[in-house]
Amino acid sequence: MEKNKFYCSKHAIINAAADVLHEKKFYIVEINDKSGLIVAEQGLSLTSLGKTVILKIQEADTQMEVTVECSNKFNIGIPGFAKSIEKRVMNQLIRDL
Repeated sequence: MEKNKFYCSKHAIINAAADVLHEKKFYIVEINDKSGLIVAEQGLSLTSLGKTVILKIQEADTQMEVTVECSNKFNIGIPGFAKSIEKRVMNQLIRDL
């Protein structure tokens, strides 16, 4: 699980996250503005094995705290691969925001 804080609005994070997830070939399944939740999935293929990325956006004082979690539907895969996806998504969000 990757965490970081940003000095911007929730909507700016949602817009940037949608672009980052699309670039990483994840398709958004659900966006909930009120709870600050974004759920994105990769389709089933030999390389993706049904990965799911969940972004949680919460207010923390004057900042917005973003948490990125990656999981696999089948609980199989290369060890550390989910962690690397979390880091890549978070690093891209940091660059974009």
